[in-house]
Amino acid sequence: MRLIAWFSLACAAACSSSTPRADAGPAARTDAATRDGSSQSDRDAGNPGAVRDAGDAGAARDAGDAGPTRDAGDAGAIRDAGDGVMPAWVPAPGTFADISLNSMADVDPCPAGGCAYSEVTGQESVFSVWNGGAFAPDYSAYGALLCHGGGHAGYSGNEVYAFDLSTRMWERLGTPSPYAESQADNNGEYPDGNPFPPHTYQSQGFLSSANGGGAKGSFLRFGFAGASVKQWAHRFDLATSTWSRFADLSSVPTNQSYFGACFDPTRNVHWILGGGDSSGGIGKLSADGTLAIVGKGDNVDGQHVLGYCPRHDMLVNFGTASGQPHIAGWLCTASATTYFATLKVSGDGPGTGYNGGLEWSTLLGCFVTYPGNGSTTVYKLTPPAEDPLVDTWVWSSETLTGANGAAPITANYPSGYNGHWSRFREVPALKSFVYADGRRNPVQLWRLTGM
Repeated sequence: MRLIAWFSLACAAACSSSTPRADAGPAARTDAATRDGSSQSDRDAGNPGAVRDAGDAGAARDAGDAGPTRDAGDAGAIRDAGDGVMPAWVPAPGTFADISLNSMADVDPCPAGGCAYSEVTGQESVFSVWNGGAFAPDYSAYGALLCHGGGHAGYSGNEVYAFDLSTRMWERLGTPSPYAESQADNNGEYPDGNPFPPHTYQSQGFLSSANGGGAKGSFLRFGFAGASVKQWAHRFDLATSTWSRFADLSSVPTNQSYFGACFDPTRNVHWILGGGDSSGGIGKLSADGTLAIVGKGDNVDGQHVLGYCPRHDMLVNFGTASGQPHIAGWLCTASATTYFATLKVSGDGPGTGYNGGLEWSTLLGCFVTYPGNGSTTVYKLTPPAEDPLVDTWVWSSETLTGANGAAPITANYPSGYNGHWSRFREVPALKSFVYADGRRNPVQLWRLTGM
């Protein structure tokens, strides 16, 4: 478990503005990893959508701050403050808000524990042990945040969770295979043929309906981090809740199986980069499951996150090298003998906090990363206008405030905070980022200035 000019002036201003760092709000919301055995969070009788404390050991919210609420008459409320048509629960620029109407704990398949797949920490492991997420725009009108994972006997349930932004509700997709991780074979699959859940880090993706992903698209999971099994990419159809093998990743060069992955809409492929020394090449995975190895890769300490920059048609890798922040780039048109090159970077960024993900914002025109764990600061990495391998990339930041009493989520897990990796995802239709951490905590929308 070891840790790894076409820009508009408005976008340029949004991505270059800088504010003082404020890592934690005064009233951070917490989520304990201990499981109290209750089948679901207590509900306020006057507000069925709100979760309240009421002695629930896993919930760290007081009765006066019951989480997201809305008036009975405003379910379809629309506001137009320069936004066009936008749901009333979407926060204003520069703020974040609690939006969920239930919690993941409400759809726990084994709330009392004791199931074969419960293992050490149960459903909480989906958040607590080095697991990320993906965004599924085809799931509903506003899309869904997908969460899945376990690893090293933290949790062995292979279901997928979807937070549907159209209903603001968590849903559990599929029933966990009735096995412990120790019962998986050399392919990382249980006796029923379905895969066990590893630490997923940033190794998730989405296969759209247009690319053959099914009616709602499919969740993609790349490899088994830290596991001595064959490295497969698996696909989970969101409409049918069924797993299948998608691609053999055994040929993706890596000396550690900590894959970082990102989608390239220019080529309609997922790029997959191994952890550690991946100088043998980069995986280029097509929508039909065809894998090619190109380029010469990078060399990082272990875990890392990978992003695609459409402005310069390049990959950006964020990790550490010899314990220091490492940001490197590779042009997608580069020759087969070209390695990642260290990029020139200025400004105050998140340091070695690569476990906050690396999400390209189509609305802001820059990379965005959020440290999580009680921070109110979001970081932006803006590419240079000209040569991205020579000119300077710039870190900047914005400190947001909570709307209607919302507080940043602090995840107090026994194993410590292990990052969210990729659970801070842009939702273009809502001009915000969706964020989740903790099975009893609210899901939030974070809306940066300029969105």
